Amino acid sequence: PTRPWRPKSAPPSQMRGRCSGGVLPASVVAAVCRSLRRRWWSGNANVILFSKTSGQRRAKPAESSFAVVLVGNILLLSGTGGIVTTYSSTVIRNLGYSPKEATLLNMPSGAVNIVFTLLTGYGIRKQSNRWAFIIACIIPGMIGGGLMSFLPVSNKAGILTGIYLVNSVVAPLAIFYSWTVANVAGATKRAFAVAAISFIFCIGNLISPQTFQARDAPEYKPAKITVLATQAGCAVTTFILFLYYVWQNKKRENTSESETEEAFMSPDVWKRMTDRENLRFRYSY
Repeated sequence: PTRPWRPKSAPPSQMRGRCSGGVLPASVVAAVCRSLRRRWWSGNANVILFSKTSGQRRAKPAESSFAVVLVGNILLLSGTGGIVTTYSSTVIRNLGYSPKEATLLNMPSGAVNIVFTLLTGYGIRKQSNRWAFIIACIIPGMIGGGLMSFLPVSNKAGILTGIYLVNSVVAPLAIFYSWTVANVAGATKRAFAVAAISFIFCIGNLISPQTFQARDAPEYKPAKITVLATQAGCAVTTFILFLYYVWQNKKRENTSESETEEAFMSPDVWKRMTDRENLRFRYSY
């Protein structure tokens, strides 16, 4: 290709900009090209990707620990997947019921799921405190895991009650989705966080059915104890998340007031700033 034309009279501080089609100062051309490189991924969504290099900001230990706790929380929550989605009818059938009877006796599990989902949705709308409602749903699941694990097979009513109560832990998944959307700012980061939660939950549901091994039939006691242990761990990690959000909000209360509130009210600012960058952002719990 031919070399770009440059007038002989142009001073050294000026150059012909390929982006501008005219003679502009080198600093202006560089600024325009940098802006285009930052924005071309997002089109008209005003979402700026890769606007900061990784060397300018590194994750702090507290942030990395928070991410680990959140991932562990979702994995522990999905520890009931073996009972809820796969083997509940098998456990009921091993109590001495026929396949048709086991299917019918498993129907109340869906009713428990619906009731807890509706109650938690209504309660969070009125009182917030997502962490408390998550733990309130996990406690019946822990009780159900204990009933299945330690009651004798002859106590059919108690084991069936345990199977039904375990289904209460389905409701917290929807709460975790809404909790994540509320506490993650930035369009790109929020979309990635929700997709990551869905991915982690799927991984947990792939792992949990593997706790039911043929050598443990017909009681499958290790799998039942796993349900109890994972839900207890999920309750603990949920409380840790609550404490983390409270701590972060208290830290942000001490933020310098040198920046006016009007500087943060622009929609474009709120679209591109993440919850870490926007120090006026407050976490909900």
